[in-house]
Amino acid sequence: MQLLADPNRSARPVENPYTSLLVSSLPDERIETRYFGWADVLTSDADVVHMHWPENSLRHPRTAVRLLKRALFLLFILRLRMGRIAVVRTVHNARPHEEGDRGERWILGLLEARTTLWVTLNDVTPTPDPRRTVVIPHGHYRDRFASPTPEPRRGNLVHFGMLKPYKGVDELISAFAAVPHELDYRLHIVGESHDGPLTERVRAASRRDERMDIDLRFVDETELADAVGAAEIVVLPYRAIENSGSALLALSLHRPVILPESPSTRLLEEEFGDEWVGLYRGPLTAETLQRAVEDLRDRPRDAAGPDMSERDWPRLGSLLADAYDRAAASLRRRA
Repeated sequence: MQLLADPNRSARPVENPYTSLLVSSLPDERIETRYFGWADVLTSDADVVHMHWPENSLRHPRTAVRLLKRALFLLFILRLRMGRIAVVRTVHNARPHEEGDRGERWILGLLEARTTLWVTLNDVTPTPDPRRTVVIPHGHYRDRFASPTPEPRRGNLVHFGMLKPYKGVDELISAFAAVPHELDYRLHIVGESHDGPLTERVRAASRRDERMDIDLRFVDETELADAVGAAEIVVLPYRAIENSGSALLALSLHRPVILPESPSTRLLEEEFGDEWVGLYRGPLTAETLQRAVEDLRDRPRDAAGPDMSERDWPRLGSLLADAYDRAAASLRRRA
């Protein structure tokens, strides 16, 4: 079977290793894989196309480039139909974190109509058709970040990843600023930001509070592992969360995480235990942050880290290969 994968990779060497880990987990004897390029719009002969964040293929700050990309994408959808190519869509979130315009939503609706099989990362993310949906969890990052990491520093709270409003960094810095200084907490924020007002708010907060350390740049995997490894606890106060690769990265490095309570984060707590996943209700305040930190701090944890065997990549690759077979067979029956 031939697979055309759409990882939405950037030109950077490392940004989100999830898709590359997923593709490399596929059994070679069953799946021949290549990554999507615009040359495939009219020439693709794949059996299955697997898409993750299709909205990223439709966006560009320059209007002319954006319109060109959308025209090419419409041709690609036509090619999928004429070539009877199965479409597998992984739904990372029920809706994009940044809503697109009407034209983008229309094109995504056309792609949705062509989708043969949906993949979700847990049981609570909705899809347009539960009967054509399979659950394949997000894999861990233990092998990717296998190098030694620093010892955790007591009181060191870390928030990492690209800074975006939906990730709740505003609430985090406001809550942290109100934490009493005698508790000896520190907050380390690491991650690039393309949001000018958000960047300035974070920088202004760090100037007012010497306990806050910010590093607003893209960091490579070694630097990221060092930053997360030095954390006593990772804090990810996302306003809307259905899946979090950042939470799994922290757990892969044996660092507990604080998350807002939601159906998906309750699943993480059930899977890994409340000694690794601390949940809070309502808005993040200094009191809820302090309570969550103290609660996690007092819980004994296995030095070997949480049990992530259900998220081993070879197992997930086999499940995904089965999903491709199902999608291709389903399209043949419908044809």
